[in-house]
Amino acid sequence: MQVVAPGKTPRAAADRVKTDRKDAELLARLLLAGQLRAVHVPDAWLESVRHLARRREQVRGEVMRARHRVSKLLLVHGRVCAEPTSWNQRHRRWLSAQTFEHEPTALT
Repeated sequence: MQVVAPGKTPRAAADRVKTDRKDAELLARLLLAGQLRAVHVPDAWLESVRHLARRREQVRGEVMRARHRVSKLLLVHGRVCAEPTSWNQRHRRWLSAQTFEHEPTALT
């Protein structure tokens, strides 16, 4: 059994009618002509590693966006950390020491 990527199957531009029978005949002709390329199907372990990597990148992006929002909020209120920051413990202590006049701003 071979698995073929649907996007890699050659298809005529004018061929817009799709039926199971026409698709099966086309695939059979392409297979006999040797024009189909099999693709590797990853096993469950590799797929789980890919899911983990995707979620990690997603979380990193969300953390970065949250940091930018906090930085912009502080800039609006004229608060700038005196030393260069990399969001380390010193910077987090400085952040936690910030107080605001209005409760909603403090919650933000």
